[in-house]
Amino acid sequence: MAEKDEKLVSRIYDAEKSFSKLDIKDKKLLYYLSRNFRLQIQDLSELLLLSRKTVEYRLNRLLEEKIILSSISVINPVMLGFEVWLIVFKFQNTTPGKESELIKQIKNDPSVFWLLRVTGKWDAMMGVFAKDMHDFTEKMHNFRSLVGSNLGNYDFVAWLSEFKYRNFIEGYFQGVELDKNYYKKLSPIERMLEENIIEIIERKQEIKNIDKTDLEILEALSENVRTPYNEIARNLEISLDKVKYRITKMIENNVLSGFWPSINLSKLGLEWYILFIRLRNASPKQRNELGAFLKNHKFVVKAYTTLGLWDMVIDLYVYNTAHFTEILNEIKEKFHGIIQDYESLLVMQEIHYTHFVKEFYKALPENQIKEKENKET
Repeated sequence: MAEKDEKLVSRIYDAEKSFSKLDIKDKKLLYYLSRNFRLQIQDLSELLLLSRKTVEYRLNRLLEEKIILSSISVINPVMLGFEVWLIVFKFQNTTPGKESELIKQIKNDPSVFWLLRVTGKWDAMMGVFAKDMHDFTEKMHNFRSLVGSNLGNYDFVAWLSEFKYRNFIEGYFQGVELDKNYYKKLSPIERMLEENIIEIIERKQEIKNIDKTDLEILEALSENVRTPYNEIARNLEISLDKVKYRITKMIENNVLSGFWPSINLSKLGLEWYILFIRLRNASPKQRNELGAFLKNHKFVVKAYTTLGLWDMVIDLYVYNTAHFTEILNEIKEKFHGIIQDYESLLVMQEIHYTHFVKEFYKALPENQIKEKENKET
């Protein structure tokens, strides 16, 4: 799938509040696609007890109604030798038009993998990949130069590891049961993804030896998760067996960790909150207890530890502000002894999200970088 127009990538805010009423078959289809966006039409047909034609029609409708916006191949940047940094910032002395122009320029930075418009203390939040602290410092310098006098306050944290990292909205799919034949429909490659679905990014992981062909495969899957492997093989002029082998090895080595749809939450009647938590004298046991609570919560989709002003960042997909407040109060009640402070943001628009950035090619040996450049020219 080609990159969407900025207006279409808003997963949260919908001025018309045009929630889509999904029947049980649509909901089940979205359920299975949320687990694995590479599931084939025939497999979905058998799981849903619908004809192939009906499944194709329903899938196309989810796309046309912008319930599914795009697709995401989940790539572990740490295994490629990159660190993950999150930056929140405030604009100053600007107009809405000027802010939109700056946001477009920030989006075009080749190291930016995530960009959000938010409301609360900050105006925007972005994620960048950097080779090391020196590289991140340089990227921050470039960012400050780009925004210039229009940059107000800002802060950042280093992303360490996850308790939970999913795009699967368990709370929304309550009552939808996994068919007992689901795992039989998966290819060996896809079955490995289900088994390795939790831990995606940890600093302690060993960097894997990835070459230009591996990155080209990852880039192809990032452009369209559902691209057939034989099409990738043909475009890269390598054998189908080589494509399958390399994808299998990247999954085994935790370089590639999943295939997700990007879902328009506003169409499901959901809102996205990000919660930042600072802990106070929390023991490893207490941290793990908080992590276990978040991991098992049906409306928490991501929960990761960070280094900086905040110790933990949590993504929640909820029905409304009251629902978010209910969950926040539950967290505060259970863990009041270790929570020192917290801050929350409501996500208004997800402008950009990918797990693959062109900067990955810069980590290749010099001869492979030149080979890639020659091929593109």
